[in-house]
Amino acid sequence: MPTKISSSCLAFFFLLLSGCGGAPTKSEPLLSSSTAQIQSLQNIDELIAMRGQLAGQLQGKPSERYAEDYAKLALIDAQIVKLKKSELSSDFAAKRLDGEAVLPLSYLEAELTRLKAQTPIPADKWQPVISLVEAEAIKTGRHIEQLEALLRDEKEPQQQVLLASRLHKVTGYDEWQQKKQQLLDSLIADVRFASEQGRFDSNTLAKVEIIKRVRGDDAALLDEMIGVDAKIYAKQFFDKLAEGEADQAYEILQGMAAQPDFPLIKDKLAATSQKMADYFSALADESIKDKSKLGQSYRWYSQARGVRSMLEVSLPPASAYEPLCAQLWEKQLSLAKQGESEAVLAHLYAIQEFQPSRPGLRKAIVEQEAAVRDTAVLRLSTTDFQSPYKDQDYGDVISSFITQYLFEHVPYDVRIVEREQYAAILRERDISGETSNLSSVNLLVSGSVLESKVDSSEANNKKMMRVEVGSETIPNPSYISWLEMSSRERKKVDKPSETIDVSKYENISVGVTRHRKVGIFSVSYRLVEAASGKVIFPDSITINSEYQDDSSEGVEMGEFVIPFKLADLPSDVEILDALARQVAGDIGAKLVERLKDQDLKYLALADAAETQNDCAGEVQNLAKALMIKRLKERESTVLVERLRDRGVACYNYALH
Repeated sequence: MPTKISSSCLAFFFLLLSGCGGAPTKSEPLLSSSTAQIQSLQNIDELIAMRGQLAGQLQGKPSERYAEDYAKLALIDAQIVKLKKSELSSDFAAKRLDGEAVLPLSYLEAELTRLKAQTPIPADKWQPVISLVEAEAIKTGRHIEQLEALLRDEKEPQQQVLLASRLHKVTGYDEWQQKKQQLLDSLIADVRFASEQGRFDSNTLAKVEIIKRVRGDDAALLDEMIGVDAKIYAKQFFDKLAEGEADQAYEILQGMAAQPDFPLIKDKLAATSQKMADYFSALADESIKDKSKLGQSYRWYSQARGVRSMLEVSLPPASAYEPLCAQLWEKQLSLAKQGESEAVLAHLYAIQEFQPSRPGLRKAIVEQEAAVRDTAVLRLSTTDFQSPYKDQDYGDVISSFITQYLFEHVPYDVRIVEREQYAAILRERDISGETSNLSSVNLLVSGSVLESKVDSSEANNKKMMRVEVGSETIPNPSYISWLEMSSRERKKVDKPSETIDVSKYENISVGVTRHRKVGIFSVSYRLVEAASGKVIFPDSITINSEYQDDSSEGVEMGEFVIPFKLADLPSDVEILDALARQVAGDIGAKLVERLKDQDLKYLALADAAETQNDCAGEVQNLAKALMIKRLKERESTVLVERLRDRGVACYNYALH
């Protein structure tokens, strides 16, 4: 008799079968954080803690049932590597050595040791982090080899010190610090011996500069080296004076004043500062006795003032410069008779340098600046543009607009001469036969309106429309369907209305006219040199504008109404007026490009004249550039000094 198996046993049996041969069941994720949340984490310590917890939970668990958690574990590892590499890159940027473009070897070695000892993730995944540091270590190692090779070949002691200092900075090793100190001690000994022997030459100066650069933190040593520095500069200065090379002596002093530690050097020169300044004053006082040496005397007086200013030595009273200023005043009077306005101004500025309160000087400068400014600022006038259209003559409009544009955009580079004023000059010239008055205008803008018209056109069309014109009453289809029902069925349904109102539609045709206007404006113009008639800049410009709109017939049909519509287009006059303004603006913009920055153009001419040894041309253009800069309220101190010095030099002795 067969054995009877209970239902609970059967259930257990089938459960075993499903466990052995069926698909494994998927477990709930151990880590609740999503992929996006893991990727958004930016704290390495937080990621390492999360990894440790997840790795512990996955210990001994099959990957097929916890595939999602194992994937998240890999993602955490990748995020840790990404953040660590980013952190290292930031550290590298901060620690990279200026001038060497590498990282200190001692830092890299310590970082490698730390990274290899602390591997928060499996070694194969952590290797890219270590490789990043190793690559920098290789780069630094090659740089060290290059520096060591340079040091082996270097013969100059001061360069050896610098190379040893660089090697100490790049390696961080004490052995290079000791090597640097040995070489430096030798340099210090050389400098001290040279100082005792009075050998204040350029070689000693080079050694002093190296010592100051490398041991600038040693206050006592720095003070000692600055003292040697001062003696070297003083010796070079007086040696040049003894050789009769005062200009070179002054250049040595200027080079010293440019040094960053000049205030300290200057203090060491206190005992000789007065003597250095007096030497130039003596040269100037002697040379001023000969009027033919005015240019040289002025230069030496200026250098004497420069020495006193740099070394903070008190200036002599203004009366001490009377012989110089008297000769400069006499010279400017002579130049004024020759019409050399720019040179006169240069001499007046020279006097102002030494005797700013000299009687009559301020008035003379103001008058001379006005005279130079009058020649520096170009005078421009526009003539009425010619036009073939008598009823629409836009010539006067164009020239007026151009004039206004120039006045607004280059008010200091050119001076606008009104057309009426220029016309009066022309009439006077025709009557007298003289052309001198034409100098009242430097440039002319003239031109012709070639075309100014508006073309109009219309295109008629029909627009078909199906529109609702009202409503009508018709039998209700629902009522008809209700009637067709049996009486029993009709009792079950409410009776619909017998009729309904529906919209009524009609096809209509509406006349539509497309209106089109095209304005055309064409002008040729030229910028002309008034005195010679030479065309400097010819050009032409053509612009057009198009306007379109529709007009339509009115329609009234039943309840539907379309009102009559007129096209809304500007008038021909409005179109041409707008085009005239646009043309004038475009012409004005092109002229501005030609006329702006006259001060810079004068400076360029001055520089060109200097290279060609055209001293007079240089002075004339410097003065004009200065006047326009003053009008524009731009910094001009350096330009005043150049004009002053070059003007006196040019007109008082032959330049070397």
